[in-house]
Amino acid sequence: NMIEGATRADITNATVAGASASTAENAGIFVNAGDYTNMSGFVGSGGFAGVGGGVGLGSDTNTVSREVSAVVDNSDINANDLEVDAKSMQGVSSFVVGAGVSGVGGGVAGVVTVTELDNTTRAALQNSQVNANTVTVNANHKGIVNAGNIGVGVAGVGAGVGLSVGVLKDNSETYAEVTGDNKTEDTITASGDVKIEATNTAVVKPSISATGVAGVGAGVAGATSVNNLNSKVVTNISGVNITSGSSIKGMAQNNFDVDAYMGANAGGVGGVGVGVTVNTIDSTVQTNVTDSTLDAANDIILTAQETRTIKQTATNVAAGGVAVGANIAITNVGQAVENIVDENGETVSNAYDKITEANDVYKNKETNKDNSGDLLAGAGDALETAGIDSGKATPHVDAGYGGGKDSQITVNITNSNIEADSTVTAKATETDNINMTLGSGAAGAAAVNAGVGILNVHRNVGVHIANGGISANIIDIDTNITGSANLDVYQGTAGVVGVNAAVGQASTTGSSKIDIDNVTFTGNDIDITAGDHGAVTVNTVGITVGAVSVGAIVAGAENSGNTEIEITSSKAENKNADKESDITISTDKANTVDAHAIGGAGGAVAGQGVVATASDSGASSITLGAENDVSKANSFVVNKVNIAASAKPVVKAVADSAAVSIFGTAGASVATAEATGTVNVNVYDGNTLEADDVNISGDAGTQEGKNTAEAKVVGNSGSGYATVAANAATADVTTKVNVNVGDVNYKT
Repeated sequence: NMIEGATRADITNATVAGASASTAENAGIFVNAGDYTNMSGFVGSGGFAGVGGGVGLGSDTNTVSREVSAVVDNSDINANDLEVDAKSMQGVSSFVVGAGVSGVGGGVAGVVTVTELDNTTRAALQNSQVNANTVTVNANHKGIVNAGNIGVGVAGVGAGVGLSVGVLKDNSETYAEVTGDNKTEDTITASGDVKIEATNTAVVKPSISATGVAGVGAGVAGATSVNNLNSKVVTNISGVNITSGSSIKGMAQNNFDVDAYMGANAGGVGGVGVGVTVNTIDSTVQTNVTDSTLDAANDIILTAQETRTIKQTATNVAAGGVAVGANIAITNVGQAVENIVDENGETVSNAYDKITEANDVYKNKETNKDNSGDLLAGAGDALETAGIDSGKATPHVDAGYGGGKDSQITVNITNSNIEADSTVTAKATETDNINMTLGSGAAGAAAVNAGVGILNVHRNVGVHIANGGISANIIDIDTNITGSANLDVYQGTAGVVGVNAAVGQASTTGSSKIDIDNVTFTGNDIDITAGDHGAVTVNTVGITVGAVSVGAIVAGAENSGNTEIEITSSKAENKNADKESDITISTDKANTVDAHAIGGAGGAVAGQGVVATASDSGASSITLGAENDVSKANSFVVNKVNIAASAKPVVKAVADSAAVSIFGTAGASVATAEATGTVNVNVYDGNTLEADDVNISGDAGTQEGKNTAEAKVVGNSGSGYATVAANAATADVTTKVNVNVGDVNYKT
């Protein structure tokens, strides 16, 4: 299925007027472009054979490429209400079932699902003069995808093979723009509110399952699910003068709602189940004000926000005389997927290779020839009659590896003057609600089970202001990271020989940053705050039972983000001489990092290793001016100056293990918790802090009385004959605080 096209609504080079903009009966002007596209696909295939091979292959590819725009350009508008509105919604439902059944021989099922959304939504008011009561420029996009496939291979005697590949790509761009070239006519005057808003919502629900079963023989299941989410949401205000008798709002909002499932199930004399699920998220969310003047009687609010609600579930079951299970789940935000190799050169995750295999699913492995065109055999005349390029209609995968994009959530104000009687807000926020769950089980005479969960989140949240001025009673400049990223891995292995390995690793990096250069703040209450309150939690549980049972359970959680404020060549002064004024500059780095590993092993001979590591590093820092360059110094002439940088991490690692056997037991549990960040305050030479009260501090503190670093081990080993047990818990706090105040000018 393929849908392309565009929907446009434009006013260009026009004068549109009903009466005086202040006349109550004057009608509004609405420029609206709307697109609502839905498609669904269902493919079923089956191959059945009494003796020989039963092969069922299925493929479903759905692509939607739409452009929706509402534009007012080079026009003179007089109206009660002006609304420029572009709305688009695309929905795709896809389901593929493949079954291969053979009594004696091979039952093979292979299914491929590819869904791609490629959309641009744009609302723009450009190079125009507007007089109205209210002005709204709104771009809103929503994409909804429900995609699933099931591959089942069954053989009575022989091999039952089930293979599933699902790839989902959402590439959307959403723009709300008010732009000009700084001419006199590029003005917007409204007695009421002015709103410029861009919103994107991606709802993604893929479900991929593969099952291979053989009565006598091998049951093989392989499932690969790749979801690439690439969003760009931008609000641009450039080269214009906007005056509002009420408030001005510029907003860029991006929302992810992901619920992904992958399952691989194998059973037979030999049961092999391999499942790989990968989410990559790369997004740009920006509100930009450039070369403009904004003036409001009440408030001016400029925000960039992203909310991520992600649920990822992966299950894997392998059963047989020899049972082998491997389960890999990865979510990467803002960085590329790579294969992971440990210090011994052993591959922990081959997710990069699995994405490459998914891209080559239509390729003949022996000839290296792409056979995707064979799926259109006999359709050439029909495609030509319909005017469809066969190249576009040919199925393809093209799953991405993530990264390589300018991922950020930022408010950027450049060469602009912003004034409000009440409040000016510039705020960038990220909210995470990420939950990954892996469940895997292997049972057989010999059972080997490995589960790997990887969660990487790279953050780039910021407010950047350069060259201009901001004036209001209250000025609020703010960045913040909130929410949690959680990874749970559950493993179970049972066999005469049972080997179990479970690895959960979560890492958060990046920054929450404010940088200000050559800006004059005029206000009574100026608050500049950079915060990071994100949490990362890893729980790994592994149970191994067998005559010989060996378990290795690893949980690792790490945060290395920075919280930063840098201010150079800027001024702060009070707005009203009859009121007290203050400026507060603060960083608040208060992360929670928690790793918990639980392992149990039992049998005639049992060995168990459990490792939990949790660490927090990075810096909470404030820098005023520049080292060895007094030309970058700032001047704050207010009643109070408060400068405070703080770091308050909570780091916890817990390793619980139990190993019980008849003849011999070896158990080792290690828990390590480290808090090794820095708190830096640098007020360099030449800064002027002309205030009645000046407070400068750096603080390495605690959150509500919680321990900064805590490590705990509970290890139990028992045997009728020989027992070896080693347990170690280490908690280390080496946070450094540096406060450096140079040759500063104070009030005398």
